[in-house]
Amino acid sequence: MGSAENCKVTILNGTIIGRCVGTTNPNKKVCAYSAIPYASPPIRFKAPQPPQSWDQPLYATSLPNWCPQDGSSQPWVNISEDCLYLNVFTPHKVDSLLQETLPVMIWYEIRIPLQTPKKVVYKIDESLLFKQVSWGSFHSRKFFSLYSHKAAWKGLGTLGEQIFTDCSYMCNSQLTKTCKFTGFLSTGDEHASGNWGLKDQASGEAQSIRWVNENIHAFGGNARQLTIFGESAGIINGAIAQSGTSLSHWAIDKTPLTSAKIIAKRLGCPVNSNAKLVNCLREKKWETIVAEQRKFTNDCYSNLTHAVATMTPVVEPKLPGAFITEDPVKILKNGDISSKVPIMLGANKHDGSFILANMYLAKLGPEKLAENSEYMRWELVPNLLRFFRVEEDVADRHVSATVEMAYLPEVNRSSWNESMPGLVDVSTYQRYV
Repeated sequence: MGSAENCKVTILNGTIIGRCVGTTNPNKKVCAYSAIPYASPPIRFKAPQPPQSWDQPLYATSLPNWCPQDGSSQPWVNISEDCLYLNVFTPHKVDSLLQETLPVMIWYEIRIPLQTPKKVVYKIDESLLFKQVSWGSFHSRKFFSLYSHKAAWKGLGTLGEQIFTDCSYMCNSQLTKTCKFTGFLSTGDEHASGNWGLKDQASGEAQSIRWVNENIHAFGGNARQLTIFGESAGIINGAIAQSGTSLSHWAIDKTPLTSAKIIAKRLGCPVNSNAKLVNCLREKKWETIVAEQRKFTNDCYSNLTHAVATMTPVVEPKLPGAFITEDPVKILKNGDISSKVPIMLGANKHDGSFILANMYLAKLGPEKLAENSEYMRWELVPNLLRFFRVEEDVADRHVSATVEMAYLPEVNRSSWNESMPGLVDVSTYQRYV
């Protein structure tokens, strides 16, 4: 019990060999399988395709590539658009007493390269795994993981048996300034319909949930007991949505072609033809794209203007393989929900802090506005609201005054340090609640 031979499974594509690792519970071990391909290497602005099979055993013991994102200069991070991989953690193969299949949790993550010199650090709550079969993570063209394998499996020892799967997909994270471009660019037509990151997760034969349904039984998982969860994220049985929903104002890009043209212009691509625009962008190096997207985001914070080129999910034209063809608000109003599953919604108390941090780094700090008592007292709140597209008459400040009474009561608004907690609450409630 507990040898590497125990951590050997055969799925539709071939045999996989993982490794047996310990957890925070000294009496519990799990099998960890890393960097399993759930799709073929993606083609930019195209839907994912099924993974290729392999003849020899796949040794799933190394960290997968990260999808393109800011922070890629760190020497311990391997960045590539070949990043559609998943990790599976399961107690099933190392516990001879486990006979029944176990529930499965699928995590879609935001990956943040932490400033650690020799290795990537992962975080996971120490009490998360052991009454579900698979703790897993997926890599896709949308979000990234905040976990390192060591911390992930170390946290699997205290709740009972479960399986965890975590997934990466081509990205869209305004928090980490990851490459929203490759996961969601859309021209609103057949040239680039959009939602590539969502298709990595949940559409067609190559996506992550489909992979779990077809293969998780080999790891001891019950495909009829799937729960998906993640941040900023009819084949599942439950969902946990963290930090936003499809109804959030930023969740759907209402003007995807405008967004695409803004980025294309900045990268020197033609904008008079959607076909030429997309072909030009396919030729650009991802490093160039990420760098330009970072500059654009910083410009938005510097000018205190909400990003126009948001590169979020879109309502697609009704073409084959489309993922979203109606606005989520309209779908819910009409009750057009084909499958109903339990869902848990939540947000963190300081989810909006990154907005204030970026605003400070891009404008308030460099221009010393945070030290300007008049600006802090009279202009900061109106500018913050304008960033969220809340316009008001500058002369009367009725909206700003209401916000200040609600979130900054008895606070010295001339002080950045005293005002910041209330301003973080404003940002959090406006964006996530």
